[in-house]
Amino acid sequence: MEKKHNLKSSLVGLWQRHTWLIIGLFGVVLTFIGGAGLRTTTIPWLLSADAPFHLDYAWQVYKGVLPAAMGGIQAPVAALPNHPVHLAAQHPPLYYAILAPLAGPFMDNGDWPMATALGRLLSMGLGLLSALALAWVAWIVGGKYRRILAIAAPAIAITFVPFAGVAAAVYNDTLVVFTSTVALGLAALIIYRGPRPSYVGVLTVVLLLGMASKVSFVSAFFVAVLSLIGAFVLHGKDTFSKNTGKGIGCGALVSLVVIGGIGWFYYLHNFQASGSLISAQPSSLPPMREYRPFLQVIISQKLWELVPFGLFRRSFHEIGGYTLNQWISISVFVLGMLGSIAWFVKEKAWHIFHKTRRLHLLVATMFTAHFGIVFAQQMVYATGYGSINFRYILPAWFLMGLVLAFGVSVWQFLRGFGAVLVAIAGWVAVINSTVFALSSRTNLPTEHGWVPLLQSGAEQNGFAPVIVPILLLAIVLGLTLIAIALWYATSPRNIKAEASSKRLPDRKGST
Repeated sequence: MEKKHNLKSSLVGLWQRHTWLIIGLFGVVLTFIGGAGLRTTTIPWLLSADAPFHLDYAWQVYKGVLPAAMGGIQAPVAALPNHPVHLAAQHPPLYYAILAPLAGPFMDNGDWPMATALGRLLSMGLGLLSALALAWVAWIVGGKYRRILAIAAPAIAITFVPFAGVAAAVYNDTLVVFTSTVALGLAALIIYRGPRPSYVGVLTVVLLLGMASKVSFVSAFFVAVLSLIGAFVLHGKDTFSKNTGKGIGCGALVSLVVIGGIGWFYYLHNFQASGSLISAQPSSLPPMREYRPFLQVIISQKLWELVPFGLFRRSFHEIGGYTLNQWISISVFVLGMLGSIAWFVKEKAWHIFHKTRRLHLLVATMFTAHFGIVFAQQMVYATGYGSINFRYILPAWFLMGLVLAFGVSVWQFLRGFGAVLVAIAGWVAVINSTVFALSSRTNLPTEHGWVPLLQSGAEQNGFAPVIVPILLLAIVLGLTLIAIALWYATSPRNIKAEASSKRLPDRKGST
């Protein structure tokens, strides 16, 4: 009874201290379920290009084997494409090991629609965890604005169409977004509080899970290990050289644990088959894409439009050479960046370079470095026979939601409505993108409007048409809760109270 009483008291205390934060995050959850659920229920089961290969990978893991690159799809499902090359074989197996017990039995029985639905549900769950992880990161780095950013950052980031898309498809990208977000959050925590053994242990596990998710996680791995070394230098009590040596030793130990835990896959499954750690396809295999030299990649308009114009992808209604979604994207990007820069100048935030603020500078540098490395990875991958694809920079894109949210939400006179307007624009773009996909890639009737079109898509997937208005209502209710919570969080009294409360201290104990 005493334990139950203590638990109840803790929950009541949590609600009293963080009422509007909890309400705001509940709004984020509602909007995500509504928006991602809309794509999950209306997009045809096999419309996602590589999803059948990811689904087959899970089935093969369910059978106790890893797919071979030249084995193609092996699942006994006639609806899946007959392709000689397995396009997902190069990925490490963690996502598929999670999906296998869910989808495997249905694949065995030929019920691939149910297997696909469960795969999409798993991706939605990982997407939701990613949103909550971003809220946690915002709480760590947000200072006196942490309560605002913990609501605004995930509210905006989950509307990025590439993220909403993979969170409603059978792809492993949501897992790498989740592990990248948690890894960088832990790295920031270690920079602020020092390399405590418990933090380092949890970070090691997350880095192992990330490298077992997708090779592109290596950017977060590299930045997190460097941040760990930096934390030893900043928080150590010995000389600079001794602190550096301890940091390098700890970083090396963490790296060895990760390599020992998942390195076998990259060497035995990929390298021995192809001579490359990142591919399972033999080098003798004829290329499936046109060769693209590095110079052609770096001058490609498509590459440099990925970030400012790609947050919401393409849609209908082309204006001046770009679609409505692309104009929404560039508008959100510019407003968020300009808002952040303007705040930096207004608050004379260059004082961050003072000795007592160097931990904040290091955290900001860590996030910037992560984005730069991820973008460089995209350029390297596109060189040769690779491609330029929004999914390859998704982990950095998602974390960028923190910067964009800061720029549109910290201005007190807006009372949080800047972030709400961006979130509304984002969900309009998600719905627009979904309608665009159904109109351009299916034979569903379009003459009755976008709501009947979405209902036709849901009905074709086996859902009752009423699911569409229910999910749309969830988006509206979620946005309403977010607006109310941000209005409260941005009140002068609450910002002042947050500024005087105990936050993550730096080495000198200042905030």
